Amino acid sequence: MQNGPGLIGGESPHCRPRRGFDSPAHYTRDFLILAASFFVIQGSSATAYALFGAKAFRWLRKRGLAHVQGRVTSAILACAAGMLAVSEK
Repeated sequence: MQNGPGLIGGESPHCRPRRGFDSPAHYTRDFLILAASFFVIQGSSATAYALFGAKAFRWLRKRGLAHVQGRVTSAILACAAGMLAVSEK
């Protein structure tokens, strides 16, 4: 057992209520970091998705498998429609 201050009952100094008004600059900085992180992650994933999609589309066209793409897409949309039809909400 620990005899010193612990985290039970709000004994941690980080859990104490703050007095006064916090500077909005602190929140602005955190928001800017959050926004920049979001745009980097979103942009890189969208770019990777677009590059992979273009490569997959060329691969399917080169092998004459464009009809497979149409059937797979149709099956995905039909499954989504079925899930929406049977959902309760």
